[in-house]
Amino acid sequence: MIRERSRPSNELITGQPVASEWTTKVFAGDQPVMMVECKAGGTALGESRRERLAGYFGADRPTKFALLTNGTEYRFYTDLLYENMMDEQPFLELHLHDLDPSAVARVAAFGPDVFDVERVRMAAQEEAGVAAMRRAIEAEHREPSDRLVRLLAAAAAPERGALSRSELRLFAGYTKRALDEY
Repeated sequence: MIRERSRPSNELITGQPVASEWTTKVFAGDQPVMMVECKAGGTALGESRRERLAGYFGADRPTKFALLTNGTEYRFYTDLLYENMMDEQPFLELHLHDLDPSAVARVAAFGPDVFDVERVRMAAQEEAGVAAMRRAIEAEHREPSDRLVRLLAAAAAPERGALSRSELRLFAGYTKRALDEY
C-alpha cells in the first residue's frame, strides 16, 4: 500500500516551513519510493527547482522516483543514467491545461493498487528512450546533419556514390524540404 508523509520543503534545510511549498515522501510499505516537490501554483519549474529536488533525491537512497509539480504541470523523474542520481530530463510530463490521454494512462501506473517499482522503472526507461529519439528527430528536422543527408542520399540515389561538398549542400536542401513536406 502506498502512503505519504509530508513535511515543509525547507524543513530539511532550516526547520522552518514555507506555506506554499512542500516536499512529500511517498512510501510503499516502509520504503520511500518517491519524493514529491510541490511548488505554488504558477511557479515556473525551472532548472533551479529541478536541482533542489535532485539534491533531496540523492540524499534519500531508497527513493527511485521524484515528482516536481506546481499543480498544473507534473514532471516525473528517476535515476536511469546513474543510480541514486536523479536524471536531468523527466521521463514523463503531464500538463493539466493540455492533457495527453496517453500520459494520463502512464500516470495511472503510480496508483496504490497497481504500483510496482520495477514495472514503472522499465516504463520510465522506455519513455526516456522515446523522448531522446524524439529530440534527435526534432533536431534533424530543424537542421539535417551531414550524416543524415549522406544516409538518405545513399538510399535515394545509390548510383551517386560519395557526395562532394557541393552535392552534400544540394542534398541537404533536398533533405530539409522532404522533411518539411513529410
